[in-house]
Amino acid sequence: MANDKFNRDIAKELLGRRIRMRREELGMTQDELAKRIGYKSRSTINKIEMGINDITQSKIEVFAKELATTPSALMGWESFGSKKAGKLHSPRTEVIDDSGIRQSLEFALHKETEELSEEDFSDVIEFVKSLKEKKKN
Repeated sequence: MANDKFNRDIAKELLGRRIRMRREELGMTQDELAKRIGYKSRSTINKIEMGINDITQSKIEVFAKELATTPSALMGWESFGSKKAGKLHSPRTEVIDDSGIRQSLEFALHKETEELSEEDFSDVIEFVKSLKEKKKN
């Protein structure tokens, strides 16, 4: 049960980050997006982007339309500029590995390591290096 909530929270935060990233790529403000989606103020957009508010599947489709992309791209299942997404834009930022699993793992690691000391964080890095080395052998 706890894992399900954790996975939902990660998916919600990832969706919010991707909505913000796409909105910023288009040079759109939270106010502009709120009006286009039908919200009265930018605060709802802000809460969605921060991963506080969840949105329905039908609302994801509305966001995708207003952000000139696909629901799959917003969910992290494909890149914003992939062939499936129809090459809807030329990214102005460095391409991010859009593997949904990889992003979820990176986000989970980030959340879990935020409060670690520098020494603890170094231990995590060493552990990851040892896993990579182990895989090579």
